[in-house]
Amino acid sequence: TPVFPRLVDVFDGLADIIAKALATGVLSEAAARAPLAAYRTICVAYPRLAPEAWVSSHNDLNPSNIVCDGRRLWFVDWEAAFAADPHVDPALLANWFGLQGGGEATFLARVFGEIDDIRRARFALMRGVCQMFVACMMLGLAGAGGAAQVTDLDGPSLVDVRQGLAAGTVQLNGVNGQLALAKAQLRELVEFTEGTAFRNAAAILA
Repeated sequence: TPVFPRLVDVFDGLADIIAKALATGVLSEAAARAPLAAYRTICVAYPRLAPEAWVSSHNDLNPSNIVCDGRRLWFVDWEAAFAADPHVDPALLANWFGLQGGGEATFLARVFGEIDDIRRARFALMRGVCQMFVACMMLGLAGAGGAAQVTDLDGPSLVDVRQGLAAGTVQLNGVNGQLALAKAQLRELVEFTEGTAFRNAAAILA
């Protein structure tokens, strides 16, 4: 099909989502400080792709938007679809399903074919961008649902949250599950920008 229409650059669109999430007051200024600084670090390190390089993108790939009819997988709920950076959808999938190591490498090869250091670096940084996106979406929902203000990022790990989602013990239709996922994503985002993987990726892209 023709490439989907262009709507907004992913970083510009996320800036608006972040502002709306913070406007709910669900995340205290102190709790927001480290993840916002981490995200700004990624924004500086990631060279934005020109619109001509954007591809048709779902932009909201998560387990609830992937169904199986017993024979094949289907992506559903395309209302957020528009042309975007080609790393957005793969990064969202990798984050939701916790792909690491060999699993991530196999996934990247299936998505992009030829893989080089620049592709790996862009993908690594886009995973951080998508963590901020999902966290702010969850914070916005929790804030609208009347959640008490979050004053720290303590909570279960992202691995534990993923396992809870798979087992049904963590639900994203309530504020507790939304906050658990948001805090876990933000903690991992901060840890990523403090580690060698981020520094190596940023150096490659520089």
